[in-house]
Amino acid sequence: MSIYRQMRMRHRQEIKDLLASCSGMTIPQASTYLGIDAPSLRRMAFDYQVEFQAVYGGKKTAVKVSNKLNNSENVSLPAEPWK
Repeated sequence: MSIYRQMRMRHRQEIKDLLASCSGMTIPQASTYLGIDAPSLRRMAFDYQVEFQAVYGGKKTAVKVSNKLNNSENVSLPAEPWK
């Protein structure tokens, strides 16, 4: 496996772990804690399938499978820039 692909997989997993570590908070609380605006955090939670606490009712936010996130293991660049 190429180094770039390994870095990309590790980065994706680190983002998911970071979001999961804040899943006990609501999206507004987590966005303040992480320094990300709420709409961007909501989109990332949707893409990475991480549930947050709902503001009202004590439930979790809805998580659906997103086809927008590029989950392929292939390099998305036309050519690796360092070659």
